[in-house]
Amino acid sequence: MGNARFFRWDFPGAEHEFQRAIRLQPGSARTRHFYGMELMMLSRFDESADQMRRALALDPLSPFLNADLGWSLYCARRFEAAIHQLRTTLSIEARFTPGTAWLAIAMTAMGNHTGAIALAEAEMRRVARLPLLVGIVGRAQALSGRAEEARRHLLELERRAAGGEYVTTVSILMIHIALGDWERAFEVLERAFEAGASYLVALNVYDMFDPIREDPRFTDLVARVGLPTMDPTQPSTA
Repeated sequence: MGNARFFRWDFPGAEHEFQRAIRLQPGSARTRHFYGMELMMLSRFDESADQMRRALALDPLSPFLNADLGWSLYCARRFEAAIHQLRTTLSIEARFTPGTAWLAIAMTAMGNHTGAIALAEAEMRRVARLPLLVGIVGRAQALSGRAEEARRHLLELERRAAGGEYVTTVSILMIHIALGDWERAFEVLERAFEAGASYLVALNVYDMFDPIREDPRFTDLVARVGLPTMDPTQPSTA
């Protein structure tokens, strides 16, 4: 119920459900994990880190928990710590694709575009051309000045979506923003809002949104989703 309310953007209702679940079963790693993720998206990084570490203490070898702790560190702008944690995750489960994808995103945040591209491309060769991995490569290419290659990846994703394949719009959006195609980016964001896209809960914490953060349309979108207004670009000590 907490997750259902959270992804319907009912943040107070979600928090109530998570806290109730913790009272009912304080030893549930999954409950603390999900609650920690909500707190992270609301930029309550100290509280999020506390819940994530409690969850990890209950289930220390879970690749999901380890990866999401790394993801929470990334969202708190602790990029080096995030990279370390995500590498730890992959030492537990080397074939855990979400951990690899998030590591590539964290590497991009640190400016290691070449490394991020190589990592994501290797994962695509291992598993498949998953849309998120294609988007990660395209974004890193755009940020490193390889706009033509980035646009080829963007075109691939748009064609696949037009052909009926499920392609999360965040994969397309991240390339648009990195290329400076802000008008197209806001078109994608508006469609995502109308569809109730789950990733909009992360508007305040994903660094991919930094280039458009000062645009009034972005501020309006944050308000419509119901997220708190704050400056997420300052690193946390969580």
